[in-house]
Amino acid sequence: MRTLNYMLVFFVGSIVILASCSTTDPAPADLTFIPPINGASWTNVADPNHTFDFNADSANINVNTGVFAGTETLNSIVSSLTGSFNNRTISINIQRPSGAIRFDGQFVSNSLIDFGSFRISR
Repeated sequence: MRTLNYMLVFFVGSIVILASCSTTDPAPADLTFIPPINGASWTNVADPNHTFDFNADSANINVNTGVFAGTETLNSIVSSLTGSFNNRTISINIQRPSGAIRFDGQFVSNSLIDFGSFRISR
């Protein structure tokens, strides 16, 4: 009987330990990453005629989360843009002559952003 009790305690303890080791939680945000937004000029890695200039006001410089404005130049056509960032995540909304378009991406490093369909570097 004593062996059965020990086995039962071992079995229940093992289940509790396994249940507490869940891996479904998302990775914590990189709270130490400060995106280099202000005054940054970026160029499409695959197309030197496609550039971006990002500018933030003083409240949105050297912070993890903020907003900015700027321009996109694509084949000599300049369009205004607005954007936001949160640690390594960045979104830009461009007002092109053909209509508005949005791109969501990730900072790979301080000098590279990946938007999925294209990458820009500075």
